[in-house]
Amino acid sequence: MLSSQQPVRIFLITRSLLLSFAIALIFISGCGMGTSNMSQGSVVAFAFVTNSGSGTVSAFAVSSNGSFTPVSGASALAGSGAEFMAFDIVHKLLFVSNQNANTVSAFSVNITTGMLTAIPGSPFASGARPTGIVVDAAGKFVFVANQADSSISAFNIAANGSLSPIAGSPFATSNPFGLAINPAGTLLFASNFPDSTISDLNTVSAFQISANGALSAIPSSPFATAGTAGFASVIGIAADPGGKFLFAADH
Repeated sequence: MLSSQQPVRIFLITRSLLLSFAIALIFISGCGMGTSNMSQGSVVAFAFVTNSGSGTVSAFAVSSNGSFTPVSGASALAGSGAEFMAFDIVHKLLFVSNQNANTVSAFSVNITTGMLTAIPGSPFASGARPTGIVVDAAGKFVFVANQADSSISAFNIAANGSLSPIAGSPFATSNPFGLAINPAGTLLFASNFPDSTISDLNTVSAFQISANGALSAIPSSPFATAGTAGFASVIGIAADPGGKFLFAADH
């Protein structure tokens, strides 16, 4: 059974293709997975679930019949308000934004056992109330939406998975919530979610990603969505694999 502490995001490491959904369910390739906890079927995946209340990440072995079994000893401490997650390009690193702690946790992922190990120096300081988090296609940079201080933090990923701020970070925007990056890793998009002081955003900001990871606003950004004024604003955001379209869900 899933934790009673309100798990809100799930990632799956599987043997199959890469897919992503609005609830942050992601399939990535893996091999040689197994656990003694499975009573039925072979292990085909590991699922990682953030528990916002306890600030932890839980790991589950996923059987070929679809059942979930907790991986013994695999729960990892992230930070208060842990919610959004992102893998690096080779699926050996997992990054978690901790909304109440204003930090980003980084873990190395053992795709054979499902165990998570904290990266030295983790957690790393972000802006206020970090939400959406993405990794560029080359696995060089991590970008985090800081909703409460209207900025986006940008980090370099070191060889050991540790994070260091990119020069100029954080970069200004307006109440960012969700993030998306194009397949080429050259453009970053942020959904701008209204709060009690900014009630009519309904926009998407677009940024050029430089070779060193710095962000610069695209001309005419931010762009209006189809949402109506008030709180019917864009939250979910995704770029298509072909790099031609961006999709925004107007809440």
